[in-house]
Amino acid sequence: MKICRECGQYLSENITGCPDCGTEAGHGLQKIDDYHIIEVVHQGYASTLAKARREGSQKPVALRVFSRDSNMSEEIAYRLKLELDELKKLPKDRFVQHREFHRSSQGLWYRVSDWIEAESWGDLISSGELADRPKVFRLFSELATSMALLHSRDHILPHLTASDVLVVREAGDHLQPVIDYKVSRFLNPALDKPRPILARLLERHPAIINK
Repeated sequence: MKICRECGQYLSENITGCPDCGTEAGHGLQKIDDYHIIEVVHQGYASTLAKARREGSQKPVALRVFSRDSNMSEEIAYRLKLELDELKKLPKDRFVQHREFHRSSQGLWYRVSDWIEAESWGDLISSGELADRPKVFRLFSELATSMALLHSRDHILPHLTASDVLVVREAGDHLQPVIDYKVSRFLNPALDKPRPILARLLERHPAIINK
């Protein structure tokens, strides 16, 4: 994620001109050390997920590049490296394998992970495939098994969302969920606090008020 050098507006990597003040924003994320960015997959407040390829290799990897607002530091990076060493012991067919942390020559921290060719949740829903109850039951049964395994190793993922669950299509049209254990959202305590508009909606939500 870029920041306009004139007004401080946060911008998508693909935007070359600031919509607020009109300043030329230039090109976005193209290279991190010896990794060339193929595609920016997702952008958030704390990090950007990109598909990349290392020089001299044809195998794609996933790079999660942490923003300067993520609160990443040497101390936190060291703690996360220890945590990833433990996560590497989990089954590869159920959890994305996160390989290492680095600090780039530009001063940005990034994590290198295996690239997973996954199905789109949107495509799965629009195709009607998730209307197949036996298939959906098996999918979520596999997900529950993975979460139980994660918890048995004392790893808690309290903010699990659909974007954390990659769906891989295996032989026999079997859908296997693969959990992407993210850490960026825990780096900055402010990220756990809802924005004012969301906070007001939560306060007035009838299901919450009635409780």
